[in-house]
Amino acid sequence: MCTCKSIKVDKKPKWGKECNQCLACINFCPTKAIQFGKGTEKKGRYTNPNISINEMLL
Repeated sequence: MCTCKSIKVDKKPKWGKECNQCLACINFCPTKAIQFGKGTEKKGRYTNPNISINEMLL
């Protein structure tokens, strides 16, 4: 999930110039396939229970 729609995938994800580093892609990935370097490996993910994905995409 990318609020900026800046991720393109061609075997590996690539972030475009529009990325604002909100980390939604990391926190909403259901398989934890996206990492931010070694810093997020084997770490939990957080999504605010008061905000839906649809609200973030507005």
